[in-house]
Amino acid sequence: RSPRSAELAVEHLEIATRLMPHNPIAFFNLARAYHVSNNPEGASDALARVVELDPTDISARARLINAMLGICEWRHVPEHLVELEALLATAHTRPLPVDLEPFLALFIPLDPMAMRAFNTLAARALVSNLGLRPTMRMPKQDDLGRRRVNLGYLTSDATTHGVGYCIETMFGLHDRRQFQVTLFMNMGPDPKSAYFRTMTHPESGAEKLVHIHDMEDSVAARAINSAKIDVLIDLNGWSAGHRQRVLALRPCSVQVNYWGYAGSMGAPHTDYVLTDAIGTAPEYAPVYIEHLAYLPPSYAVNSHRLTQDPAPSPWTRESLGLPSAGLLLANFNVPTKYSQHCLDAWLRVLHSRPDALLWLQEWNPIQRRNTVAHAARRGIDSRRIVWTKVTPIVHGTNWNGHVTLADVYLDTISQGTISLAADVLWEATPLLTVAGDRLSSRTVASMLYAQDTQELIARTASDFVALGALLVRRREIRSALRDKLNRARDTGRLFDTTGFVRSVEGTVRRLAELAATNKKYHTWSGHPQGLMRPLAQQGSRPGTSSREKAVEGDRGDGERDGEQSHEARWCESGAGCVVVPDEDDDDEEGTEDDDEDGTEGERTARPAPDESPPSASPPSEAHSAREQQGVW
Repeated sequence: RSPRSAELAVEHLEIATRLMPHNPIAFFNLARAYHVSNNPEGASDALARVVELDPTDISARARLINAMLGICEWRHVPEHLVELEALLATAHTRPLPVDLEPFLALFIPLDPMAMRAFNTLAARALVSNLGLRPTMRMPKQDDLGRRRVNLGYLTSDATTHGVGYCIETMFGLHDRRQFQVTLFMNMGPDPKSAYFRTMTHPESGAEKLVHIHDMEDSVAARAINSAKIDVLIDLNGWSAGHRQRVLALRPCSVQVNYWGYAGSMGAPHTDYVLTDAIGTAPEYAPVYIEHLAYLPPSYAVNSHRLTQDPAPSPWTRESLGLPSAGLLLANFNVPTKYSQHCLDAWLRVLHSRPDALLWLQEWNPIQRRNTVAHAARRGIDSRRIVWTKVTPIVHGTNWNGHVTLADVYLDTISQGTISLAADVLWEATPLLTVAGDRLSSRTVASMLYAQDTQELIARTASDFVALGALLVRRREIRSALRDKLNRARDTGRLFDTTGFVRSVEGTVRRLAELAATNKKYHTWSGHPQGLMRPLAQQGSRPGTSSREKAVEGDRGDGERDGEQSHEARWCESGAGCVVVPDEDDDDEEGTEDDDEDGTEGERTARPAPDESPPSASPPSEAHSAREQQGVW
């Protein structure tokens, strides 16, 4: 992966494609070489040739869409999306694909059920050649009341990385009287990173440290299993450095996906997704094959209140080369996170005030050229789009502290800002978002609810434009929002990392207790209703059930017209989501369990009927009206 080796690979593969112009594998490898050598346009062209030669190649088509988004070349993206979803619908009739990267699915505006199918296909391919599975001995969990809960975390990002930035203080905040925390590191030591030193120090980080980065899958699985972990939280998901093959060997009886991948893993070896009732509204439960564990009020983690330097931001417009005058509307996301329709929404907001400027980060020159050209077609002068390079990372500071120079931060629509959003809110910059149709596009809405600033959440792209236009025109509204966000920095629950860790502990203990009693899994919401009544499991262990679920929905103080109850069950067999009446027994048992878990005070108040969370259209409707095609 060195620059010289990438150049040599490009030279040889270009020769290979000239000698074998009808060989899709040669062009696929050429695209990968172009990608490593920072030639995104060349990668896009090579992948287009692969798809031309083999129209059924799911991996190549997904990579092509991602490459097009990365250079803001959107003309042919819709037709490739249609083809990709058609291929996913008939994937069971063809051999399992190779080189399928589920992480790409986060950036491709697929229908939510198509995204689930994409990940399920990748999971099947992943375990298709696991071979002989070693025998795993699960720890006895019937003595949880007499010992500490063994909680494990698995990550490759305990370093200077977006995930490491957010979770830096989390491991050390666990109550060691109740929990023993073991960190399984799928990475080598990185003593130069202050984040690594914090997370691996026995006092400020995990109590135990196990390096598995150089272990084979079966050896790593045995290492996790021998640690007698009750609940294992995977912080990678499908992101780079994941060890899903290790998790597929089932080293732990309860395996949970959290933070590194905002969506369904599509893998039967993942039992739960840690989320919240805003990020994953109950009607979206069918998008997941996992069970949902809700954390109140937001599943988002950060370490800002414990690590950020309180000194004023050193950034100025002059130091970044920004114009000295003009209202700044910012977005710092990579271009794969926004589409033509998202940019159109930003440009409409920009158009509502003559002196407003759109501030973007330049990730590659092709992105900048195509963005400016698209804006020109919409009648926007190129001088109204200002560009800066990605800023350097300094430990103990806000990675995106320069966002304090922005007047309004405009979120991406189909794939929202995630960890960067905490930086924006920490700097008290108004952040406007849309509650989309998946967790990755609803995380910002979850954060805003935790800060009691839900007035910044739009339900559609058209509402986003209208609200954005109001913000750029009305200075007093922006000032009031900044004041509110400044107060919420100290009082809001988003930056209460200690309280967040207590919520995680209450949920983890509950999951371990359910596994110990062989109870059917269901949603743990953290809302006043508490834990839904357990359903008889018929003796099966986690990961071996028929995937029948009970989904708890927060209905407010009264049932809406035509609704029966807040309990819903659905089965993966295709029956969909079925609402069923409550059974005769009451919920008092679940409420008592909440108090025993120490989660009292960690729960959110039930919203009033007129303050119900924004709920996107169900998956089928969201796909038909995806991203508000007529927004311009």
